[in-house]
Amino acid sequence: MIHPFRDLSQRFSAGYNDHYENPRFNIRPSQPIPAILNSDPKEIVFTSWGIHPHYDKTGKMFFINARDDSMDKPTWKKMIREQRCLIPADGFYEWQKTTGKTKTPYRFEMKDKGLFAFAGLWQLEEDERGNEIPHTVIITTTPNSVVEDVHDRMPAILSKEEEEIWLNPDTDADEAIKLLNPYPASKMHKFAISTLVNLPSNDTEEIILPAKNSA
Repeated sequence: MIHPFRDLSQRFSAGYNDHYENPRFNIRPSQPIPAILNSDPKEIVFTSWGIHPHYDKTGKMFFINARDDSMDKPTWKKMIREQRCLIPADGFYEWQKTTGKTKTPYRFEMKDKGLFAFAGLWQLEEDERGNEIPHTVIITTTPNSVVEDVHDRMPAILSKEEEEIWLNPDTDADEAIKLLNPYPASKMHKFAISTLVNLPSNDTEEIILPAKNSA
């Protein structure tokens, strides 16, 4: 998340108590990400990226994404009905397979560099101290023409009008699922970035600069 929290607050008409001390360029699963939960749509909160399903007794199952065509499965069925959220973002990464084991990382953004929101789901989970912490996943859908030559899935991005519908408790599951569509390709662009993004400890602006061989 490159934008400061004051931009998020203005864009999503929501307040916040905590915020990143510095911009984040390389957020990894299990790390904190901002979200707006349908239980309190006027507040931006930190959540842990990744959900452990209740039915898994081993504690080893961990999901960071949920497919739009799997919303009727036990893991997501209750959440799509009752526990939806927005996950603010200003870009996302995918990796394109090239030759051998080599993959080229790409950053996807809006053409206007603006903020947007992924459709997400959330649940409370206990941490090691017994505190209940919200955990989130990003819902994915089929790719648009900007994403499809890099990856066969993309995050489900909502329009501003759809964001309100998504958070509305009166929106039933079937209506919410209908919002999970590829975002208009005409509003997005992509560019190859540095492989520095592959190392979790790298979290600097250099990551999002276009690669030298990027068009």
